[in-house]
Amino acid sequence: MDVLRGLLKHQFTVAELIGLAVLLATPYLVIGVLWVATHTDRLPPAGGVRLVFSVLASVLAWPVLLLSHACPV
Repeated sequence: MDVLRGLLKHQFTVAELIGLAVLLATPYLVIGVLWVATHTDRLPPAGGVRLVFSVLASVLAWPVLLLSHACPV
């Protein structure tokens, strides 16, 4: 508990918080990009803005898409 209290008392700068966010988000986004690259059949055949939004949504929602792909109804 003393170690946890020591960590929680530490004051972080904005730069440290941004760095932590980048470190935590990078693996999530890399896995999302790999998911979209290997599952292009789910993307709409149309191009343009609709395709861009579909790719971005797929990168962000890859855990949900993974579950729906693994457990088809």
